[in-house]
This record gives sequence, structure tokens and C-alpha cells, in this order.
Amino acid sequence: MKSRALPLLMLLTIASSAGAQQAPNGAPLSTYLRRSYAAVFKDFTAVVEMMPEQDFGFRPAGAVNEVRTFGGIVYHVVATTSWMCAMGNGTPDPVTALGPAAIVDKTRLLALVNDTNVRCTAYLATLTDSALTEVVTSGSAPNQLQAIRGNAAVFTIAHLNEHYGNLVTYIRAKGLVPPAVPAQAGALSRVVPPKP
Repeated sequence: MKSRALPLLMLLTIASSAGAQQAPNGAPLSTYLRRSYAAVFKDFTAVVEMMPEQDFGFRPAGAVNEVRTFGGIVYHVVATTSWMCAMGNGTPDPVTALGPAAIVDKTRLLALVNDTNVRCTAYLATLTDSALTEVVTSGSAPNQLQAIRGNAAVFTIAHLNEHYGNLVTYIRAKGLVPPAVPAQAGALSRVVPPKP
């Protein structure tokens, strides 16, 4: 149990020192997690929307068949995110109920992306800092799984970021500029050295 709590403790320390003044109701960690999730899911959704329908079956040239297609990565991310949020919320996961075959057409994937985001956003809105240390159990014996709510939320955000990076390489391979790039560049300004 100690090894599971360490990442949560480290994140709590960082979030409480960085965001305690902006956090409503003295809940810096849960506020930080909600904001982090919202930011990465916005970028993830924008990349999915940007990729043309005909390229959802795209995988890098020379890649073996085990390398997921663009649509396969999107489905994997949605399925994992949906499952983690459902587990934390203690509800059945509707994406798992669809079965293991990946859905790779753009219209159905975007519907799953949006539905998953609505459910996860609602779940994360209920979390408090104290609830992040609660242990949740999913499934039935002998296949029960346990997780700490905070670790599950952190994993979901990290997993989204990891695969957002995958999707950016696929987008760039198709000659497209990821939607977050202009926004990130606009938030930065060049450092101008002072005149002597």
C-alpha cells in the first residue's frame, strides 16, 4: 500500500504548494486534478476531431500490425479513461460493455470521446482532497481490482498525456499541426534581453 500512496503524496505536496491560493474550499489537489484532466482531454479531443475520417486506420509506415492505428489509440484511451472513471465512481463502465473490438470510425469514436468526457468530468467534480485517499473496489471475485481514488485519477491524466503524444506524431505524419501548438505559442513570449 505504501508504494501506491507515494505518488499521491508527492502530487499532493506539489499541488498544495503550487495551487493552494487558487483552490476553492481548500482543496488544492482535487482542483489541480480536475484542471489537469480538463486541459489534456481538451487537447486529446481536438486532435481526434482534426484527423480526417479516412486516416483513422493510419499507422506509421513500416510499423508492425501490433502498433495501433490512430483510431485504435483513440479507442484504447477512451476505454481506459472510461473504465478508470467508472471504477472510481463505483458505476458500471458502458464502454467495457461494448466488448473488446475497437471502434475505429470517427463518428462513433467522437461520440464515445464526448460521452466519456461528460461522465469523467462529472465524477471528478465530486472528488474532494480527502476522498482521494479512499480505496475503491471494482468487479467481482475472483477478478476484483482495488485502487486508491487519487492514484486512479493521476493514472488517467498521465495515460491521456502519454497517448496524446502518440496521436500528435500521427497528426504530424499526415502534415497537420496539432491544435494545441498555436495556443501554446500564443501563451509564450520571447525573452528580450535588456539593452545595455
